[in-house]
Amino acid sequence: MSNDPQRQKQNAELSSKSSGRSHSMIGVPKSQQKEEKGGSSGFLKTGLALALAGTFLFGGLQLMKAPERIPASTPITSVVAQKERVLTISNVDINEKLTTEIRQKLNQGIIPEELKESSPEVIEKIKNKEMSMYTLRVIDTMVNDGDVVGVSVNNLAIGQIALTNEGAEIQVPLVNNQEQVLKINALRDGGGGVTFGAQSSTGKAMTRVMNVGDIDTWRIVF
Repeated sequence: MSNDPQRQKQNAELSSKSSGRSHSMIGVPKSQQKEEKGGSSGFLKTGLALALAGTFLFGGLQLMKAPERIPASTPITSVVAQKERVLTISNVDINEKLTTEIRQKLNQGIIPEELKESSPEVIEKIKNKEMSMYTLRVIDTMVNDGDVVGVSVNNLAIGQIALTNEGAEIQVPLVNNQEQVLKINALRDGGGGVTFGAQSSTGKAMTRVMNVGDIDTWRIVF
């Protein structure tokens, strides 16, 4: 170590300046150091701003999607559409023998027992071979209490049917190979509602529980 007083003084000054100097990035110019120091803070500020913007935007979208609140005092009614009932039939269900016999009687001016309650339009259509007699099995699908229904096809009256749990075969005049509408009108309730079921060779259907005066509408398809 040198004992030169002048050199010792210079070393002491250098040491003092070095201890008071702030730490800097080695090998990076001071102008760039200032930018990088400020960049970290700027990045945090930018990220915070984006986060806040996203929060407001998301909140706005949520508000736009929110359903309108229904006041508690608003009455809410539930309308349940009647389930469509379809009865499928085929030419197998035609009672060929009975149809021929009925046509023969009609040509002689005789109204057969099977058509006593049928409308004049139905009788004319059977005579002209537009309709035939189809065999269906009908039944009271609930309590055997004496329910009675009226049946019509395409708004043409066919007649009344008394229902039982045992069921019975009936002869119904239907339009050949054509979709049509069958309506069942509840005429008499033995108790607990009128319930009618019908079955063909290819399908079956049943009404809902009906009150007297109710009408159940079916589609008949081939």
